[in-house]
Amino acid sequence: MTNALNLSIIEGRLVRVPELRRTSGGKAITSLTIAVNEFYKSEGKTQSQATFLTCTVWDKAAERCTQYLIKGQLVRIKGKLHQSIWIDNNGEKHSRLEIIANNVDFLDKPKKNAGKTADNQYEAVPF
Repeated sequence: MTNALNLSIIEGRLVRVPELRRTSGGKAITSLTIAVNEFYKSEGKTQSQATFLTCTVWDKAAERCTQYLIKGQLVRIKGKLHQSIWIDNNGEKHSRLEIIANNVDFLDKPKKNAGKTADNQYEAVPF
């Protein structure tokens, strides 16, 4: 039996500042919410629509994301789709689709006054 291809590559802007969490075993984890904009023409006018996607990042990559990324920064996420299904206390079934990141590329530097103090802090991100 072979696995089918499960590959996702998205590029968009970070919706909020990532926060580092730890599992009970000490593994680093963070969730990124990415806004992916799509532009199209409707009645002669350019329109845009955003899709908001959740990405889960683990280990050293999670630590780097929380250290260097800020809201609004452009990123590219490469990973696989994962669906979580659960039943809540009321017996209702829920489903969530997310991307489990294998790679996070920082595509631009944050603006000078966007929350970090030293401009050169972003010159050599260790990836």
